[in-house]
Amino acid sequence: MKILLVLFAFFISVQSQSSTVRVALENKPWEPYYYGTKKIESSKSGIMIELLKMVEKNIKKEEAFKDFKFKFKRVPWKRCLSLLKKNKVEALLGASFKEKRRKNGEYPMNGSSPDKLKGIANASYSFYKMKGSSIKWDGKNFVNLKPEMKIGVTLGYSIIDFLKEKKIETFEARLTTSTLKMLLKKKVVGFAGFTDIVDPYLKESKYSQIVKDNIPLKEKTYYLMLSKKILSKNKALSERIWEEIKNVRGSKEYSELERKYREQ
Repeated sequence: MKILLVLFAFFISVQSQSSTVRVALENKPWEPYYYGTKKIESSKSGIMIELLKMVEKNIKKEEAFKDFKFKFKRVPWKRCLSLLKKNKVEALLGASFKEKRRKNGEYPMNGSSPDKLKGIANASYSFYKMKGSSIKWDGKNFVNLKPEMKIGVTLGYSIIDFLKEKKIETFEARLTTSTLKMLLKKKVVGFAGFTDIVDPYLKESKYSQIVKDNIPLKEKTYYLMLSKKILSKNKALSERIWEEIKNVRGSKEYSELERKYREQ
């Protein structure tokens, strides 16, 4: 009898664990996609978080996944990738597609390419410079950028590879504000940053001498990556999550959510 009780308790424990998907996300705000640093803000969590809450709500309506829920964990970006690779979390929020990242986890794929319809957001990188600078991005290459000139970037972000492919010298900083300050001090000639993160800073008077090029450096789709383990152990749930992200993003409710955040 005791053995049966132990086995039953173990079964319940496994079921409980399998119904919870732990999601790693960076411990820096990426507005309007997510806010705060240490925890998810209940009053203003962000587009991505609210989207996943909609996904959770819809999936829980199904008997097979009635106990399903997301649990969020905030850590530095490189640790997010490490946790996914080690199967310490089941998902990573807001990863752009890089083939080499597939050793850490997996994207929703359509053949050999990621399925953009199952992406969780579309965003862009922009080039920021000092007013009066003759350096500009023409959509394909930088104009008036000399080989010895450095462009500031945020540590660990995928735009670094994009710049290195173009043989451009970069300076990596941990914080967006650190790079903006270096630009003001003319230690770098520009900054390749997330448009949605950097633009709000330009409204502050101390950054009034910094301007943004009109043409985006790169526009990307971002995904909810899933761990190798959950894909092998619970493929049905994995595919259901990605499919419901697609469904929610195509809904009227999601359009209203996006408009709410964009108009703030």
